[in-house]
Amino acid sequence: MYIVWLYTLFIIMEISKHELAELLRVRYMLESLENYGVDNWSWYGEAMSDDGEGTFPSANDVYEWEDDKVIEELYDKDNN
Repeated sequence: MYIVWLYTLFIIMEISKHELAELLRVRYMLESLENYGVDNWSWYGEAMSDDGEGTFPSANDVYEWEDDKVIEELYDKDNN
């Protein structure tokens, strides 16, 4: 179990590793859409693919990762 702090409410809750990984996947997908400037379905596919330079993994790739890798790559680096 991972402990997730919700700073605005000061609530501590436990979620499973899988739930945490799913939340991280969705956050990554939404950040990809936002960073690409997608405000309609026309550019959805481009936003889900890589950045063209190989700097960041594509959102589609992140959905294929095992839960442990998602947590290591997207959570642990943000919270250390």
